[in-house]
Order: sequence, then C-alpha cells, then structure tokens
Amino acid sequence: KIMELEKKLAQVQEELNNAPVRKPTNTVDWIPRSPEKLTLTRHRSPITSIAFHPLFSAIATASEDTTIIIWDYETGEFERTLKGHTKAVQDINFDSKGNFLVSCSADLTIKIWDTQNDYICIKTLYGHDHSISSCVFLPNNDFIMSASRDKTIKIWELSSGYCTKTFTGHSDWVRSAICSDDGKYIASCSNDKVIHTQD
Repeated sequence: KIMELEKKLAQVQEELNNAPVRKPTNTVDWIPRSPEKLTLTRHRSPITSIAFHPLFSAIATASEDTTIIIWDYETGEFERTLKGHTKAVQDINFDSKGNFLVSCSADLTIKIWDTQNDYICIKTLYGHDHSISSCVFLPNNDFIMSASRDKTIKIWELSSGYCTKTFTGHSDWVRSAICSDDGKYIASCSNDKVIHTQD
C-alpha cells in the first residue's frame, strides 16, 4: 500500500508541476479604482439591480422606471431596452449558462427573457400577492426562486412556468432568498428580522 501511495503522490506532484501557474495577484489589483472606466446613463429613475452575463461582455440593469437595459460593459454601448413590466423592476439575474434573464417587479409578475432570441419575453409568471423583491435561478437552471412582500418564497419551473412550491415561514416582507451552490439549501431574510434556512 505504501508503494501505491508513493506512486499516486508522484503522479499528483507531476500534475501539479505541469499545471498552469497562476500569477500571484495583489488584492489591490481587483479593487475598483477612480476614475471609473465607463459611466452608463439612460434610466429615468433609480437603478435597483444589476447583473453580469456569465459569458458575454453584457450587463443588465433594472430600474424603478419599469425597464431593463442591456449594455456592453467593455464599450459602454447601449444594446437594448426590455419593456414589459408596468411598475418598478426590483431584481434581475441571468441563469448560469446565460440563456435566460429573469426579472421581478412591484407589478406582481416575474418575467423570463430569452437572451438568445433578442431578449424577447417568453413567459410571465403570476402567483405572488404583493411586490416581488428578488428572483434567482437555482443551480440546475430548471427552476427559479422568488421572494415577495407577501411573506412567501416560491419555486417556479422554468419550462412550464408553474409554481411548484411555496414557503410560508416568514411573518413579514421577504427581502431576498438565495440557494447554496449545490442546490441543497435555501436561505431567506425578511423584515421580521429572521433568517430562515431550509433544505
């Protein structure tokens, strides 16, 4: 057994020696510095959320002006405005593959936008009884989780648009809900001053 372990250790050491070497980075290198590279202005009301596309040099911004704007963050160019919500857009997020953008609004709806087809809205999800605070894709990209002022968290199936589960543990406005990277746990926070974790 010792010989096998020594052989495996030698193999691992060889792999490490042949692995690409990452240049050590100084933490100061990734801290934003003034002046900013670009200033993007187009929204008419406060901006509520921003999300990077996971693959391309695009960012999406959401605003109380009811719109979502897509920008090229390398050039600063405006790409398009997404219209569909009738009240403030509260949150936006891309799925991990960058195929879809999800948005939620004070108009009580969640919208799914197809990034590969000119960002057209392919689904509108209804089910919350009050303003929706946050929306996020779960790690498998097949489900969306939303949190609302109606004190609930909902899980939605992307393909059908149906709500598959509702969590009702909070006694006040649920501000945000997130999922662990492995998809096993969700955590939520609320105006009730409580954080809930569930599996």
